[in-house]
Amino acid sequence: SDFTITSTADFDAGTKNSIVTTTDEYSWLAGEIGLSFPYADKDANLVSYWRMEDLTDETGTNTLVNGTVHPTLVTGGVYGGDVYNYTSGVGANAERLQMDGRPDTSYQGSWSVWVKSNGALTSGTYYIVLGYGNGNNVALMRLHVVGEADGDGYIYFDARSSAYACVQSSSGSVLQNQWNHIVVTSSGTAWKIYTNGVNVTTGTCGVNTGYWFGDISSGTTPLTSIGGWWYNGAWVGTGFGGKIDEVKLYDKELSQAEVTALYNSGLQYVASGDWRS
Repeated sequence: SDFTITSTADFDAGTKNSIVTTTDEYSWLAGEIGLSFPYADKDANLVSYWRMEDLTDETGTNTLVNGTVHPTLVTGGVYGGDVYNYTSGVGANAERLQMDGRPDTSYQGSWSVWVKSNGALTSGTYYIVLGYGNGNNVALMRLHVVGEADGDGYIYFDARSSAYACVQSSSGSVLQNQWNHIVVTSSGTAWKIYTNGVNVTTGTCGVNTGYWFGDISSGTTPLTSIGGWWYNGAWVGTGFGGKIDEVKLYDKELSQAEVTALYNSGLQYVASGDWRS
């Protein structure tokens, strides 16, 4: 007779190690098979993981809250679930999710995030995807998507510790209205940028310092945000317009192989109509 297979698992890239054992259960009365998958410990280097289906930090304590203006939860995330959709705004009108303080104090690390713009990007506009700042003007960390003339974009990542520094990706590395996987890594002395599993790091502003959270002052009233940037006691800059999903923060520099694995884990779930050709 017909039966239903019910599985309980979490295969999102990097959050769990390999399956150790599989336990099969069958109930003749219910006509169901249950599969349970015990796991080894979560990745010890994954500081925070925001699925973007709610405000919870799945692996840490950095729970988000809604900003005064905030994105809307919609369907169509990378893994098929819900996702927050942001309407681009400027300054205090930039839709955002936020948390108090720094999410980590490590001197090296990696950000991993999926983005999909709501249409063409405006040429020359620096859209904030991830931002950290405080109540004075001595500290910052930002991940931007910068619009280009054809509506596509590139990545611009910057930070300030004792001095300001930045790194950017090659032109056209972020395609409009399609899912793009972005990873920024720091070895502690230098940054790398990856989009869709490829190292696309090109230019820098002066020295590629690799500044990470441990290098950056917490100052007064520090805030970390998705979709906005708090700086010198105010919300400034232009927020990203589109979907931001599967945000992960690590306290180590991810390798090329690890970046590729993260990208491939999302690639197999993304609907073909949304994907890059």
